[in-house]
Amino acid sequence: MRAVSAPTAGEPKSIGGVMNPEQLTIAGLERWLASGAHWRVVSISRRRAVVDLCTCMGEPIERVGSDDPGVIAYLRTAHPELDLKR
Repeated sequence: MRAVSAPTAGEPKSIGGVMNPEQLTIAGLERWLASGAHWRVVSISRRRAVVDLCTCMGEPIERVGSDDPGVIAYLRTAHPELDLKR
């Protein structure tokens, strides 16, 4: 496993280099699920979303973020149980 540097304020934490913030797309999230893995929304606002990419056992391996309004809208509809009052 490679060393992980501490993220700066507002930056996602990278563990393992699986998907970086520039690559966070709806298609990428759907491929992640299709491979048998999971992801979960860590935080979401009108302007930014942060997602943990997890193994099939639920262990987070990378934290990624997106400012893309399409990705944010997708995450809101994909997780109706999420408390969106934040």
